[in-house]
Amino acid sequence: MTTESSAANGSANPLLGGLDWAQPFSEAPLNAYTAMCREALGATARCLQAQSEFVQRLAECTSPSDVIGCQSEFVRKSMEMCFDEGQTMLGTLQRNMPVESYHS
Repeated sequence: MTTESSAANGSANPLLGGLDWAQPFSEAPLNAYTAMCREALGATARCLQAQSEFVQRLAECTSPSDVIGCQSEFVRKSMEMCFDEGQTMLGTLQRNMPVESYHS
């Protein structure tokens, strides 16, 4: 076994015993980042859909009171959606970046 090949697989230093101990440190952030990006794209799609529906309803309004009602409903639904998406993102982060991986 050459020095290059032993260094490549992490066994150059027998005290380290390979790099298996570092795997949770490298995989957890990558998994969390990937899951968060996936959730963010989904949230963006849902928000754009809600905005599209709002503009469609707004175009159908026939009076100023209809416009105000439509806008207040959109604001209420947007705030609820924002809160729900925040909870979803936090849950995703908690599932994909477990604390115990740093204590093993």
